[in-house]
Amino acid sequence: MIDTNNNNYKLILVVLAVIFFFIYSFFAITIWIPGFQQTEQVIFSWPDAMANQAFVKQFIEHSNFKISFPDNTLVSQIVHPRSTNVFNDNIVPMSFLGLVLIYGILGKVVTIYGTLLLTPLFSVFGVLFFYGLIKKVINERAGFISALLLFSLSAYWYYSSLVMLHTVLFISLLLAGMYFLLKSEDFIVDDEYKTQNYIFVAVGAIFIGLSLIVRTVEAPWILLIILLVSLFARKRWWLKAIIFLVILGITFLPVLYQNKQLYGDYFSVGYLNLEKSGTLLDKLPNEFEVEKTNDYFQWVKAVALPFGWNWKNLLKTGFEYFVMFYGPYLFLSIIGLIWFLVEKEKRKQIWVYLLAVMLAMIWLVFYYGNWQFADSEILKYNTIGSSYMRYWLPVFIMLIPGIGFLFDRLLAVKKWQFFLKSIVVVTVILLTGYSFFWAYLTPKDGLLAQKQVLEQNYKRHKQVAGYIEDNSILIVDKTDKLFWPKYNVVVFLYDYSIFPEINQIIDKYPVYYMSVMPDKDIDFINRTKINQFNLELKAPLIVDNEYRLFKIEPKGISQNQNDEL
Repeated sequence: MIDTNNNNYKLILVVLAVIFFFIYSFFAITIWIPGFQQTEQVIFSWPDAMANQAFVKQFIEHSNFKISFPDNTLVSQIVHPRSTNVFNDNIVPMSFLGLVLIYGILGKVVTIYGTLLLTPLFSVFGVLFFYGLIKKVINERAGFISALLLFSLSAYWYYSSLVMLHTVLFISLLLAGMYFLLKSEDFIVDDEYKTQNYIFVAVGAIFIGLSLIVRTVEAPWILLIILLVSLFARKRWWLKAIIFLVILGITFLPVLYQNKQLYGDYFSVGYLNLEKSGTLLDKLPNEFEVEKTNDYFQWVKAVALPFGWNWKNLLKTGFEYFVMFYGPYLFLSIIGLIWFLVEKEKRKQIWVYLLAVMLAMIWLVFYYGNWQFADSEILKYNTIGSSYMRYWLPVFIMLIPGIGFLFDRLLAVKKWQFFLKSIVVVTVILLTGYSFFWAYLTPKDGLLAQKQVLEQNYKRHKQVAGYIEDNSILIVDKTDKLFWPKYNVVVFLYDYSIFPEINQIIDKYPVYYMSVMPDKDIDFINRTKINQFNLELKAPLIVDNEYRLFKIEPKGISQNQNDEL
């Protein structure tokens, strides 16, 4: 299969694309679509995914990204889940708007159910563009082998299955954009091919622009790579640059418009503390280790090293994810690099690609490697589901062609062909098995573990929905993703300042607290934390063997009085 002709490569990849589309869509088809039909709620394990799906649904139904809770002003804007923000009483997206905008527009055609299949679809197209890209950089066979390895790369597989996260959509659009930009170099710039050449530049700019509205924070290293590639371009590169920049700017216009509608400023984003005044630096979230002085150095730091400098964390996470997790791929990629370096004839395209890989790796490793999670549960339980895995996935993918190059050169050796082909085939199979293990069988956060968690959470949702009223407000810790946007939620996480705010609307809405706390902790809260606000946690209802549901009421209201109300 690996040593075949060009037409067979394409046919095999198309067949694999169809197969992997259904593999990546397994959760959507078996859990999320049936779950939404039964409960009107799509439950994810990530608050980011919960928020994205809710805003996609909002755009499909109402053509905007504002989810209203009219009384938020009365309660100091506390009624909203994680991964969202509040501005002018509206719950608005916290993340970049690209995914919700793209999926929201497409969702008006494919419906809310179809949006749950878009990430798997973009994912398989991303692999096909990756094949075309590496075919141009190295050759056809190396591109084919690289595509095979990307289909089954554990992190790509994993995040293709978790359909409302940004990572795979961003990467797929980026691969498409890079492919078309490189495609524009296929033609000599003369009268016959000039128009076609510039069309490819325009299409590439559209895809690059779409990728950047999905993950705008990645713009510096992507634009630096494009600048690097342009230095090796043929004549009239300046005209291509003008076309590219104009089209790139146009793709951002819908986002700028939505920014103005949602956050009151064309250049604001949902990550900021929107209610604060001052400069952009003043509004940065607390995770950013940037001084609030409006000088050049702090702006550079905000762009390049927003999480500060932490050598210990950088080395620790780099070793864990690049060596312990990605080790077999990294080892083979390094061998491929050494093989390339000792070859007598070296293609310019490969040198440019290597420089691009180095640039991306340096930027992404230093940018995200200095970030240390404050949540101990994330550090304890997440491996393949860690944010490091998501944010470093572009680097993992960029290293794969090193393996494609190595295997291509092995297959080109005239001696011991059967032996070398066997080694290549067996190694590809072993790498696929290795990735399958990490994607599906990783304890705590592998896909099989995720399936069990999601099924349990749907049971919890149904149980709670049977207890509460439609206009209820749920106080939660990390179970907001089970209930929002169907129900309004307030995130507690031991922030007792929410209770005087809740007291402002306790007569207007039924309020419940879903908790794993034992009775002694509930008694402690009643006696020492909320008693002063004349509130009380009452009458626990059993959700399952972990969770209970408490009604929050003014003290002195009996159960009979509550039933009459």
